[in-house]
Amino acid sequence: MHAETRLPRARLLDAELRSRKQRATAVVVDTSAVLCCLADGRDLVEALEDAVEGEVELVVPEVVVKELEKLAQGRGARGALARVALELIRRAEGRTVRIAHHAEGDADTAVLKVALEEGAYVATADTQLAARSRALGLPLLLYRSAKKRFEPS
Repeated sequence: MHAETRLPRARLLDAELRSRKQRATAVVVDTSAVLCCLADGRDLVEALEDAVEGEVELVVPEVVVKELEKLAQGRGARGALARVALELIRRAEGRTVRIAHHAEGDADTAVLKVALEEGAYVATADTQLAARSRALGLPLLLYRSAKKRFEPS
């Protein structure tokens, strides 16, 4: 009987996750967006949800994860932020975070490819990536450190 009571609950949780993903706005993040937001003490998902005024599915290209892993080996503040970012990504993977494994190339190109393929927003603090996103007509959320928030741009 105990297993029977767990099964419907598991199905409800699965249905809830599927429903959330259907409602959520996909946002592809680059390394700068993750690190700047965390450096300002902001919750990344919350900051993005404030910007789009709704739920988000955070899409992190695998190359961005690799960049964070490389930075996490450092001893300074940036390394510490990268370690925190990786932990948060791993904990939320499958719920509010999805790793995009199919993107290739440098991190910026991978972010743009994933956003184009999925019709997603690009979230960045990098003005060069922002310019490339605009040139491709992608919806953009630019992180403003002075205001500690993402703004549509």
